[in-house]
Amino acid sequence: MLRSAMTGHPALGLLSAPEHPQVTRRELDALRRQHEAVWELVHASRYAELTALLTALITGLEAATRAAADDEIKHEARELLTDTCQAAAATMAKAGEGDAAWVAAGRGAPAAFDAVLCHGVLMYFPDPGPLLDAIRTGCRPGRDRVLAGP
Repeated sequence: MLRSAMTGHPALGLLSAPEHPQVTRRELDALRRQHEAVWELVHASRYAELTALLTALITGLEAATRAAADDEIKHEARELLTDTCQAAAATMAKAGEGDAAWVAAGRGAPAAFDAVLCHGVLMYFPDPGPLLDAIRTGCRPGRDRVLAGP
């Protein structure tokens, strides 16, 4: 169940849907309350409960990062997703699933950047919009983004 959530795409329905409801502050707060139990379950080795919780959180937080009502909600969802993926990586490593642990750790990386330096790159993209969006959303809120041209 957890391996499938980590190696698949939990928010696949959002990518193909023409329109999807936005994730609101209230929905993110509900995910945050669920997330509060994650590390307690990890440290208590309660893996049956943890696996179900992580699977649900990864799916919900992936959706929240893509369908957030505003940038603040999106960034908060990314931070929660990063931490959730780290817990999933720890769980998978403990279970001897090293390959899935690496996938889980990588899935949590996008919200982990304190700074992004982009120098002499944008000119090679016919449409740099997606790259600029990735740079903007990949940094933690209030962190540095440096763009420089040739």
